[in-house]
Parts: sequence; structure tokens; C-alpha cells
Amino acid sequence: MKLYIYISTILISLLFNTEADYTWPTDVSKTVTAFFGEMRPNRYHYGIDIRTYGQNGKNIYSISNGYVYRIKISSDGYGKVIYIKLKDGNIALYSHLSKFNDKIEQIVSQMQKMRNSYEIDHLLEPGLIPVSKGEIIGYTGDTGSLSGPHLHFEIRDEINRPFNPFKTSLKKNFIDTKEPIPRRIAFIPRSAETKIEGLNHTRIYDVNKNEEEYYIKDTVQIVGEFGIAIDVIDKVDDQPFSYGIYSMD
Repeated sequence: MKLYIYISTILISLLFNTEADYTWPTDVSKTVTAFFGEMRPNRYHYGIDIRTYGQNGKNIYSISNGYVYRIKISSDGYGKVIYIKLKDGNIALYSHLSKFNDKIEQIVSQMQKMRNSYEIDHLLEPGLIPVSKGEIIGYTGDTGSLSGPHLHFEIRDEINRPFNPFKTSLKKNFIDTKEPIPRRIAFIPRSAETKIEGLNHTRIYDVNKNEEEYYIKDTVQIVGEFGIAIDVIDKVDDQPFSYGIYSMD
């Protein structure tokens, strides 16, 4: 028995969640250091990380018309973060900012004084702070919990569920013609009764490639419920890093 593996890259999406023409959230770079859905300790990555080359104070833009929906400041986590409610109902989140624009900074300063606290988490009235597409709403930074300066950016639906930003028009900023390269595949027991090659243990196999397909050389005998995990390297055109996969079929 041969096992055939078909893998979709992180930038391939079957449907767009919005038809809005979003602008890129910063002009500091279009280099992405982490994509949506990549594994983190005990969680998934909910957005994309945009490289700022260690620079703070670079412009961050509203990707569409809308208004400031929420402002949060904390000493850990996302640090200084702003949520923009977009005209299509989605929410754009920008985190690890060094500061907000002057108008928002004034309002934040008043909130901090009223509450006698650096840390705040405030929902604003709809339309109180309107923003236009391409307007500067803040500046890149390194606040909160992070390994180095970057812009963490998310798009969420109207009830705050994050989804892949590259299911929107932001995908047009990238070309991805490179196929992911699987290296190993694991078969994992899902119950105490499952037998993989006669044992209730995970079995790992190397993945090989010929001119047409990826395959494993061994015949695998499995009885019972099991899961599959795969070790993959994925590259994206004009991006310097290796990434995780977004989905697997």
C-alpha cells in the first residue's frame, strides 16, 4: 500500500472571507516572519508577524475605512494594541505598538489618568474615533511579550474570531509557487485499542519523492482510530524564512 500525501500551502485559500480591497498595514516591509495557524506552545498563531528589522516608530495604517473599536495596553501579551472595526464588519488588530497616533494618544492618556493605571482595556463607542483607509493609526514597537520588534497583525470576523488574513485581498501582496516539502509522517493511535503495526504506539516514517508524487516505502497496517501528523518545510517566493502549513488534505 502506498500513502499519497497532498498538501496545500499556507497562502492557498478556497474562499475569501471578504471582498474588500485592503491596504497593507505598514510600509516598513512586506516580509512575513510567521503566518496564520502556525503552532505555538499550547496554542496556534492567530495572525501574521510582519518584519520591522528591529525598528520602532514606523507607520502603521488602517487597512480600510472604519473606527477604533477597542484599545488595550498591558505590560505583557500584545502590549499596546488597537482594534479597528472595518466598514465590512471585520476587525483588524495591530499589536506591540510603540505608540498610537496623536489623537488616540491623547484619549489613552486621559483614560490612564482617570483610572490611575498604565494598563487599560477599553471598548469605544462606535464612530467616536473614525479612521480612513491608509490613515496612520500608530507606530511599530516592541511592547508586550515578544522575542523581538515586529508588527503582529490579525483580521477577525464580526464576533472576534481570527481568520487567515490571506483569505482577503492582502493575498495579492504575495506570490507562492513553491510546493511544501514533506519530510516525515507520523501515525498516532487515537484509542487504547488502536494497533499500528501491532502496537499501540506512534509510528514515524520518512517521506520519499519520485517525479510525480510523495510516498512512503512501507506498507502500514493500522486497526482502529488513528491520527496523522506531518513534518513539512514550506517556502514562499521572495520570503527568507521557512513556514508551517495552513491546511492538509
